[in-house]
Amino acid sequence: MSMIDYLLRLTTSRSILLILMIIVSIILGRQYNQHPPAWYLRWRYPPQANIAPLGAEIVLSNEKAARARILALHRHVLDLIALAQRRAIPCNGFRAKADAALLLNTPEHRDLARQMLEEVKRDIPADMSAEN
Repeated sequence: MSMIDYLLRLTTSRSILLILMIIVSIILGRQYNQHPPAWYLRWRYPPQANIAPLGAEIVLSNEKAARARILALHRHVLDLIALAQRRAIPCNGFRAKADAALLLNTPEHRDLARQMLEEVKRDIPADMSAEN
């Protein structure tokens, strides 16, 4: 079987159609190879832009409640400091630290603010914390 006989067998319409389909699929595959994974990812993980409005309200109310807890703790610490000052107990630097903790009343730093206020509350002399 010579090379010419082999080429004549390839020139049947079925073989030509098969070769053309393979060439077209290679060309289209190279051109659109990034699209199927992107389509799958968009289908599997849709964008979160359409969040229910109640979800935003819940997050906002939780944020307000956490902020109010820090503010209440700050007011309580300031009341303890004022009571200690009325009794002539030295409270050097307590108010400054409490005010600095109030500046940290943001979602990212709220735990640190609470920790600082608790430290100030703990450092107020022992006879003051027994009354309140």
